Amino acid sequence: MVGHEALDEIITPLLEKLTPEKEDVLAGLCEIMKQNSRQMLPYLLPRLTRPPINVHALCSLASVAGSSLSRQLPRVLDALLSACQTNDQYDPMIDSCEKVVIAVTDDEGIPVLVDYLLKQANKGNVPAIVLLHTYVAKSGVSLNYLTADLLPGLLHLYMSPNAQIVDHAVNAAIGVAQALDQKEMQEAIPVVKKALNFIVAQSKGKPIPGFAHPKALQPLLPMLREAILQGGVELKALAGEALGQMVSVSDVSALKAHVVNITGPLVRVLGDRYPANVKLAVLETLSKLLDKVDTLLRPFLPQLQSTFLKALQDPTSRPVRLVAGGALARLLRIHLKPEPLVTEILKMLAHSQDQALLETTFVAARALVGKIANPLSEATIQEGYRVCELQYTVPLDTPTELDTSLTVCSGALYGELAIRTKEFSSKNIFRDVENCSKPRVRQAMAIALQQMCQTDSTTVWTEAESACRSALMAALSAETPVACAALRAAAHILISQTPGVDRDLLAAVGRSLSHQSVEVRRVAAAVLGHVLHSSPEQLDSELLKLIVPHLANGAKESNSAVRSASELALVYAFHFAEGQDGFNVRFEHYQCVFECATFLSIILLELTEHVKNILFLGAAAY
Repeated sequence: MVGHEALDEIITPLLEKLTPEKEDVLAGLCEIMKQNSRQMLPYLLPRLTRPPINVHALCSLASVAGSSLSRQLPRVLDALLSACQTNDQYDPMIDSCEKVVIAVTDDEGIPVLVDYLLKQANKGNVPAIVLLHTYVAKSGVSLNYLTADLLPGLLHLYMSPNAQIVDHAVNAAIGVAQALDQKEMQEAIPVVKKALNFIVAQSKGKPIPGFAHPKALQPLLPMLREAILQGGVELKALAGEALGQMVSVSDVSALKAHVVNITGPLVRVLGDRYPANVKLAVLETLSKLLDKVDTLLRPFLPQLQSTFLKALQDPTSRPVRLVAGGALARLLRIHLKPEPLVTEILKMLAHSQDQALLETTFVAARALVGKIANPLSEATIQEGYRVCELQYTVPLDTPTELDTSLTVCSGALYGELAIRTKEFSSKNIFRDVENCSKPRVRQAMAIALQQMCQTDSTTVWTEAESACRSALMAALSAETPVACAALRAAAHILISQTPGVDRDLLAAVGRSLSHQSVEVRRVAAAVLGHVLHSSPEQLDSELLKLIVPHLANGAKESNSAVRSASELALVYAFHFAEGQDGFNVRFEHYQCVFECATFLSIILLELTEHVKNILFLGAAAY
């Protein structure tokens, strides 16, 4: 053992002689360090880390310090990283630093090193992630017990705006993942899923640089694929969800090379008998894959179509059937002959006796008809009308909730067929909405009108304005389901109208805030909010006079849903989100055109204090 007095007498003179040319002096210090690192390293560090830092000496001495280095590692690394002249992967100091990090091999030092380098990399330090990548690749130590911290940390670096950090993070993650055995891969799935959740939440819909990297998927895909094929039920579902998230945030260029490796296992799982949560995760992932790289899935078209159709008839899960229907609609984009698929769906509707299956199949059929690009044959169209009429023309004294849903879904398909063929006049849709004596037929036709307006309101209004106006005016005062459908149809028309909004239709929607049904009043307020938000410049002061009094009354409603929808519509009407200054401008502008100068003041004074706080303090939250 060497005491402090001996260190002062022996080491200090050697340090004074230490220059780049004096390699023999450095070699001597290294030999002393090997023999007495526990005392010598703390003694030397204050001297070696003072500027200007002798990086070569510090790295050489630290690399032979053995287990003593672990206790001083953050201090050593701070000095080394601060000595780097540039924040770049080619900084000449990195090679010297490499000797230090590779020398860390003890159980105490490895977690400290990994944690330190991850934190520095997250702060944008490029040499830190270069050193971490180097350590993963060259150290030879097993990092598998750190996977729960290391892999998420590297995935978080996928969000870095620095391309060099992203590149080294991806390659380091590949090294970490490749070292895992099958059991360790499966244990890592929950950690990966949590990391992906964080990344997706933080990105807020913006592109993630790491998932545009050519190798972005290589660390994750093997473990997710293995879990989907070999894992238990819960692990399959979790891996399917994680894979779906990965697909949704990945760039098309990064996905292309992996389409076969992703799609094959998913189709295989869908072909087997697994619980709904597994099927749902797999179907959603395939849907996202179709959204991203649909043309690359054409070789899988037959298998995808058969598995989607099978899932559409799954008797155990409504969410599975709905997602399968959406996936079938996406499949049409790569289908060379899509009409037979529509025909197959219509056959299901014609022969099925299960109301639950019928409901979701109607939803799928409507989606398919809406997405298909080629004209349908007359026989297919007429069969579509027929299967719809089989549902809503049957009178029911006490319809169940499922009966009502079937009325809505069949009416929506009827409307989609009508707008595609422009047969809405010949099918008497407007007449039935206006005065049909059969409640179920009238509701179905009101939904059909809503669907027509949602798909192409401009065509409906241009080609049948008089009949459409008459039907809507009558429906707005009808029973709740019909009035709500009419309000939504009116919203689509009002939003699409340029340059001017139809005055009579807008006024009728405003008057619906006095309807006896709470649900109709809520929908009316929501519709006005959508119109005001979507077409703010379309509604001048004269048009606002038609609806603001009704919204002011709605904002005083006892029902919270009506009140909230009315308040939000007023926020949009007077641009309160622009702040007090924006309100003052609008107030002065509208005052001069309203019937009396104090009209707006009276309305605002009548509002509750809660509404005023929203308008003036919290409008931005909307």
